[in-house]
Order: sequence, then structure tokens, then C-alpha cells
Amino acid sequence: MARIDLTISEKELEGAVRRARERNIIIPTFAQQRDPSKIPARIKEELSKIGLWDITSRNLFRITWKNEPVPFGGGYGGVNYIELPSSLTGVPSNEARSRNRFAR
Repeated sequence: MARIDLTISEKELEGAVRRARERNIIIPTFAQQRDPSKIPARIKEELSKIGLWDITSRNLFRITWKNEPVPFGGGYGGVNYIELPSSLTGVPSNEARSRNRFAR
């Protein structure tokens, strides 16, 4: 099986950083993606004026499970998820377990 080469080339990294700066691309940290309260206020202000599907690097800050799923200007809230019912998936779901627990 092939392995992924994770070697960092300083020359390529410098070029990528320079290009990001030239284009005003700010990349969120993993900590900011995990906890959107760590995102700077100025970025949140910019996001309030940007559509969810707009092609802009600022939308990188919306790549999180806590993104508010609205078409325009959304912020952050609870974790986004959808639970599919057992009747659709064929496997037990939390919804089915909860219903069965109280069916006695």
C-alpha cells in the first residue's frame, strides 16, 4: 500500500504563505474550527456579510460542525447533525433506542 509523504518542503511552504498573504487568505486554525468562540471578532463581522455559498476564503471559517446553517450571514451555534431513522438505514438509531426505552 502506498504511503503519503508528509515531508514539509520549506521552499513550497514559503511560496504558499506568500501567495496566501498576497490574496488576503486567512486560514482558520484547528482550534478555531473546534471552538468557533476563538475566531476573531473581525472575521465573524465579515462573515455576517457573506453568503454561505459565496466563493471567498473567509468561508473557510465556516467549515465546522457548529456552523449556523442559514443561506446568508450565519454565525455559530450547536452541533449540526441529522439522524436517519432505523426504518431508512436498517441499523438502530438513538431515536429508536429512546423510543424503545420508554415503551415498557
